[in-house]
Amino acid sequence: MKKRSVRRFLWYLAAVPRCAVCGCLLGAAEVMRGYSGSDVLCPECRAEWEREKLTLCDACGLPAVDCRCMPTALRKAGAETLICLGDYSAEGAVGRMILRLKKIRLRRAAAFAAAQLSPGIKRALVMGNSSPDILTVTWTPRTKKAKRKYGHDQAELLARTLADELGCACLSLILRCRENKEQKMLGAEERMENVQKVFAVNPKFSAAGKTILLVDDVVTSGASLGQACALLLTAGAERVLCAAPGRSRSRKNQK
Repeated sequence: MKKRSVRRFLWYLAAVPRCAVCGCLLGAAEVMRGYSGSDVLCPECRAEWEREKLTLCDACGLPAVDCRCMPTALRKAGAETLICLGDYSAEGAVGRMILRLKKIRLRRAAAFAAAQLSPGIKRALVMGNSSPDILTVTWTPRTKKAKRKYGHDQAELLARTLADELGCACLSLILRCRENKEQKMLGAEERMENVQKVFAVNPKFSAAGKTILLVDDVVTSGASLGQACALLLTAGAERVLCAAPGRSRSRKNQK
């Protein structure tokens, strides 16, 4: 048995890895096959994940993984594109992984999501005559209350993992300057009001002239991402692309 395989098997025995979606125990054979996704999702959840990626968008008719529909707020803010993997729901594989990422710092799950998002991001960069090496990744920061409760910021974890996957820099370009209500309990108009003056550009770093990838875990109304995007463009960013594993099922705010 090769050294790498021995290490992976010992890691399996020590860590007892679980599916990042349903939490079931993964078999040793699945872990030994490598980091293609079989060590992150069980076969049933992986099949469900792939089906969700191919679900057709009600607005543009493209599979979810290829859909580039954006919420109106995000489009008006000047975002160039939005790359997602599937519709977000508490019952779906994409949604359940995001919910686990919110509660637990699952590095393997974040790495899996990053690997799934990177092809779409690379295509968007090529279409804009850019390459990943000039990209700067950042994220919309979580509330201090949520970070204290769960011990991490899932958007930051996704952003840093994506930067590693793409081989580019990751900087904390956006700061949260005040706490606000949880967005999930608010309507579209309330979400827009709720994020007013919540974010600010980090004075430690410059956004001027940069092509920026703005990351979050899920996009619903686009209010939070839109505010952060507008700030980055006002600060001189050349382009802002957005990415998140999940998007809301609702298309009424998208075009």
